[in-house]
Amino acid sequence: MGSDHLPITTSIPVAPPKPQRRGRGRLSLRKADWQEYRRTFDGIIGRWDDHGDLTASELDKRLTAAITRAARRTIPYGNGGRTREPFWSEACDEAIAIRNEARAKVAAPNHTAEDVRDYQQARKNADTVLREEKTSFLRKRIAELGPNTDLWSLIRTLDGRKPPAKPAEPLNRAGPPGRPARPAVTDREKANALCQAYAAVSRIPHNKQEDRDIKLEARAASGGKVKPYLTLRGEELPYSRNPTFLGIKYDPQLTFADHIDDLKAKMSRRRRCLQALAGKTWGSHRRTIRAAYIGYIRALFDYGAAVFGTYAAPSVRGRLEAEQNKCARVITGCLRATRKDALLAEAGLPTLSLRALQLAGTEYQRVIRLPPNDPGRSLFRKEVQPRLQHRAYKAWQRTRNDATAAGRPPPKPPDETAALPHRPCLRRVGKWLAEEAGIEELPVEPMAFYSCDPPWLGHRGGTTFRVDLPVATRRSDPPAVRREAALRAIAELPQPDVTIWSDGSARGGMEQGGAGALIQFHHLNKEETVRAPAGAVCSSLRAELTAMREALAAVAGLEDGELASIKSVRLLTDSRSGLQLLGRGPASQTMALAAEVWRLLNTLAENGTETVLQ
Repeated sequence: MGSDHLPITTSIPVAPPKPQRRGRGRLSLRKADWQEYRRTFDGIIGRWDDHGDLTASELDKRLTAAITRAARRTIPYGNGGRTREPFWSEACDEAIAIRNEARAKVAAPNHTAEDVRDYQQARKNADTVLREEKTSFLRKRIAELGPNTDLWSLIRTLDGRKPPAKPAEPLNRAGPPGRPARPAVTDREKANALCQAYAAVSRIPHNKQEDRDIKLEARAASGGKVKPYLTLRGEELPYSRNPTFLGIKYDPQLTFADHIDDLKAKMSRRRRCLQALAGKTWGSHRRTIRAAYIGYIRALFDYGAAVFGTYAAPSVRGRLEAEQNKCARVITGCLRATRKDALLAEAGLPTLSLRALQLAGTEYQRVIRLPPNDPGRSLFRKEVQPRLQHRAYKAWQRTRNDATAAGRPPPKPPDETAALPHRPCLRRVGKWLAEEAGIEELPVEPMAFYSCDPPWLGHRGGTTFRVDLPVATRRSDPPAVRREAALRAIAELPQPDVTIWSDGSARGGMEQGGAGALIQFHHLNKEETVRAPAGAVCSSLRAELTAMREALAAVAGLEDGELASIKSVRLLTDSRSGLQLLGRGPASQTMALAAEVWRLLNTLAENGTETVLQ
């Protein structure tokens, strides 16, 4: 059957194309400093000796070496990259330079909407210039066409096409003696073939004994990682790809994916108990099921969440979010089609990502309360140059830029930590939360690590706390009734040698705290007043404890003779919370200020002084 169409031949390469080499780079004559080249060339020639006895060939080599040496010093050398298009001109260089400058401004984090519009206009102008130059070049070449001109070559040049790559030849590996070579298929076979080819031409002597260690190490490698060989006192330590330290499973890439998978499996198993509590006919109340979830299931996540919950990728954390959503459906009875935000709001639960931020902020504040020489505090306070970029932050910035360019309001961050430009971690997230809350620059309450006495000694006695009044009162009672109840409680106490009236307050309960106390020495017939600042930012409890500390320090600081004459001290305060905190005993104090108060109470007890705090 005849046809008026020419045959069309299609070639499909069956192997990946070879990367094309452009050879060595060339001298960029457009960027050459010709004046410097002239000075360098004249300097090289000026140092020549008399060359009257040299032949023409030697003079040619000498002159060529001088030209080449001067060119290398003054003319930039290309890297053999992409060559210039045939239609390229100075107008194209200028348009591309303007476009690249505008694009650099848009890529900056602090760019404006005006920068975006300038970049769009510069890109449009550059496209117009390239199109016009290409059209002008084509018209000029078409006018010069002849019968022997390769028109397809011109079209491929303008279109940017390249000739098809030659099919790659298979890499053969040497077979056993007497057998032909076979193609290398796997990566190991290809690597061995290259090593054999290199060993055949290298000058390194072959030594099986010395190469044996390298072969053993290569065989021990798994997944690109070499198994370490560690010993302790002559015994080999077992190697584990996913070691577990303090209940957290680690992986080589530190993604916490394996730990989160195990955690999800544990939460799923415990969810069955929650489903049993939420039966249709015998099910417990929603508050009971929610409390069971928080104490029995979410407690698994809370352990270590300040570390892995802030560092793991959002896609990895989403596995645990899905498990919590299932538990929230059990608590509320909502359908599967319920929106996640509405589901968690109905269950009264925050997202696990937000819970991890809460735990990270708490842990950060706990660590920075450690003593200044503690390694943990030094690690958290250390300034480290960030290295890893935060992908969620970059994606959010691109979305904001697109919305700004389109005139739409900027979207909200997809995640709480998306505002951090670098990869979030416990230290970075904790510091960021403190800065956002405005407490990073505020003084930190020191932490008490040990009680005044060892726990095995117990309570020494000599200190009594009386929190309740003989007659119960309320805040709604008239002042006269409460005053009468307080005076009655004071009257029932025996007359002491020293009476302390302490009080502390803070403006708004948060700032400008002050403390003061009136000390009455009945047996010495004198009075003393003490005052002390409690801090620019403090609580009312801290102000009250400061007043107690200053008053007790004044009594304990008396001379030996005066202190020995004091047998009973009564401290009166209006801080019920302060007495309840101190009443837990010295071993239960976590505030350094409360521990200092207990130290003073024990000092008086060692002197034989009975102290009553009411």
